[in-house]
Amino acid sequence: MRKLFPEAQFDFPKSVKLIQTLIEQLTSDGDIVLDSFAGSGTTAHAVLNMNKADGGHRKFILVEMMDYADSITAERVRRVIRGYGEGKNAVDGTGGSFSYYELGEPLLIGENLNEAVAPEKIREYIWFMETKTPYTPAVVDNPYYLGQHNDTGYYFYYEPQRVTVLDYVGWPETMVNGYNQLARPEKADILEKLSRPVTFDPAYQPFGDGHSAEKIVSEIRKFLQ
Repeated sequence: MRKLFPEAQFDFPKSVKLIQTLIEQLTSDGDIVLDSFAGSGTTAHAVLNMNKADGGHRKFILVEMMDYADSITAERVRRVIRGYGEGKNAVDGTGGSFSYYELGEPLLIGENLNEAVAPEKIREYIWFMETKTPYTPAVVDNPYYLGQHNDTGYYFYYEPQRVTVLDYVGWPETMVNGYNQLARPEKADILEKLSRPVTFDPAYQPFGDGHSAEKIVSEIRKFLQ
């Protein structure tokens, strides 16, 4: 540690050789080693040394909450990978790679969305949690439409700095086909339109199993009456 960071002040840095011994005893090639209190990054150092020595494919996850996470923890891993020291004290790099991430603002404060988080980030999170796929913004006019996955349409109705109410003002176009042109319809007007006969394809369920368009419109009528 002192060869990597002569200026760093860690009173009790972990021994790389000790961590390597523990990893050898407790893991197999290809395992993921998690260190929830990464400190100076000794665990990553040990894993990289072992992979270089035996051609292994071990991986590591480091978690560090202190303000030196980037300047020391991650920087140590960078130096170990590319090599460090000079002259007779130079140490060859282990090779390899890693990714560094920082946590952003929490999405929720209590039961409410954190308005400091950009809506697009919230949309990415909701899409991934619902579909387990990366989010790509849909190219449509509806600002609340997230996209379609496995024959299901997803919408996120949210306006920062406003109380969000899920009512007929925010209905997506696939919920009530043909009535989405009304920006702020009066309740009586929308009731009159919903009372008209509508033909549905029974197999069309834009909101998942058990939520057919016909059932949704039926529930909307009950709600508005």
